Amino acid sequence: MNNSFNKPQHWLNECQTLKHQLLLVIDTVAAPEVIAKLFQLAPIREYVRLFQGTEFESLLEQSPWLVRIDETSAPAVKHLLQCPERNWGWITSGAHLDLNEVAQHWRERMVKNKDGRRWFYRFQDNQVLARHLIALTAQQIPLLLGPLSRVLAWDGKQWLAFENEIPALIPAPFATPWLDIPEPLEIANVIELRALHAWLWEQNGEATQKLAETRPVRPWLEQQFQRAGAWGWDTGDQKCFLLEHQLNPSLAEHPAWEPRANETPEQHFARCQRELPAASKGHA
Repeated sequence: MNNSFNKPQHWLNECQTLKHQLLLVIDTVAAPEVIAKLFQLAPIREYVRLFQGTEFESLLEQSPWLVRIDETSAPAVKHLLQCPERNWGWITSGAHLDLNEVAQHWRERMVKNKDGRRWFYRFQDNQVLARHLIALTAQQIPLLLGPLSRVLAWDGKQWLAFENEIPALIPAPFATPWLDIPEPLEIANVIELRALHAWLWEQNGEATQKLAETRPVRPWLEQQFQRAGAWGWDTGDQKCFLLEHQLNPSLAEHPAWEPRANETPEQHFARCQRELPAASKGHA
């Protein structure tokens, strides 16, 4: 169940009445400046960086944060709730929230498999979470929210409040109905670009760092993404192949990239798979 809230303070007052503990879920990719602002405005004592201690520790700067807040954190919370358009994440509550248990809950849900590759599920994105919670049934919401009882999230236009009727830890294996919810094309493209950006740094960190020393990575990534779309390369494998080989300066301008007359996207991709690795060996 969800309801529009024009005044988040009302939601906070309800949490206080229920004697709930509060957590912020921070999207450091969308709003990297938020963490520094939080520490500037309030004494932040308890937090977890979800990538820390995992196989994704090399991407720590992009990690979602869980931040416990209390009465001393009021200035920081007020600041965030006054600027939802920055899409900094969302706020949640529960009767008894163990920060480590909540962290484990999201670590078990933050990676999804698609096209034979692993992608991050961006639960920390307020618009993604709001859209998925709207689509889930009351019986499905506990699978996503686990021990969290209440959520307040900005959906891009308004504040929405959600209730988890059965807050509890749900260990793996569990169903993931939120991954079956289709995304609007524009939003799906934004989500995929973020996932590809994270994949570049995770799987091709050294080459991506060299690129970053000469030009901004994000505009380059958007250019390659548009290129893949123009060629009809729609799968994750095709896009990752393009990105990985475009990072190689000796292959970036290779003539094999150009589609040939009457060549289908599948034939074009198969030919590039044959010709470009061979060209790479020739430059080794």
